[in-house]
Amino acid sequence: MSEFSLATCPEVFVSHTAISDAVYEAVGRGELRKIGSRLYTRNLTEDPERLVRRNWYHLITSYYPDALITDRTALENKPAEDGSVFLVSEKGSETKLPGLTLRPRQGGSHRQRQALHRRRTACFNCARLS
Repeated sequence: MSEFSLATCPEVFVSHTAISDAVYEAVGRGELRKIGSRLYTRNLTEDPERLVRRNWYHLITSYYPDALITDRTALENKPAEDGSVFLVSEKGSETKLPGLTLRPRQGGSHRQRQALHRRRTACFNCARLS
């Protein structure tokens, strides 16, 4: 089992096989709270919808590692009013979370998505530095 520490976990995170036993034990001790499918938080008091909405961008990479944000979500740089987040990903099924629905669709090859992701990341990093 990999090393697991609550202190290094983000506020909201998606569990995976390597940490699932430790996460389960932490939930049992009342140190973590389950708020969605494989989704946990260290924040034991705040509304799950607020937590998910605040961390939506980081959750995408956990549920859809190959995804690109697209369509309305990309234009507005936020989820739609109804909580929809539009993605392009090889994974085709929707993921419903408190206050958010990740809606992937197929499009482009994995190689094309990687190239686009690198360009967007470079643009994002340049914008942050200026």
